[in-house]
Amino acid sequence: MKMLKIVALTLAGALPLLPAMATAQDDGDDGVTIIKFSRSAYTVFGEGNALEFTVVKDGPAEVQILWAAGATAPRIGGGGDGRAATVGKDFVRASGSLFFFADDTEKSFTVQTVADEEVGEPPEIFTVGLAFSPFDTHGNQRVEFAPYNGNHAFGIILDY
Repeated sequence: MKMLKIVALTLAGALPLLPAMATAQDDGDDGVTIIKFSRSAYTVFGEGNALEFTVVKDGPAEVQILWAAGATAPRIGGGGDGRAATVGKDFVRASGSLFFFADDTEKSFTVQTVADEEVGEPPEIFTVGLAFSPFDTHGNQRVEFAPYNGNHAFGIILDY
């Protein structure tokens, strides 16, 4: 990845003699733009509230990312401390796209949760996934999802 290094000539603490010049300097990586969720799990307190997810881009590529919430997540933990959320009953199936320009570093989207009549239920969990637009060439630059919280995250609805 190319980074700009600012250099200026100065005279013993005086103002710069020449205006600052930018020079390209390789920081050692291979120029790959990495896409990921800012966290692997997002929590909303209270059914009926919107849950905001944030996607982060690290690198210079312009890229369009598609997102979708609709898959139910498997139970987590033991002893019934979480269950799969149901589309339409616990959250609204949603999808969209995020376009990152070269200088953009993060974008967000929301998924609406649904208030139901159940009181004191355990946390409900659903997944949100990311994909590249099939028509996006990324400006002929390499773009990848991060290996861990790259292209999926969990939404957790707490009914407290």
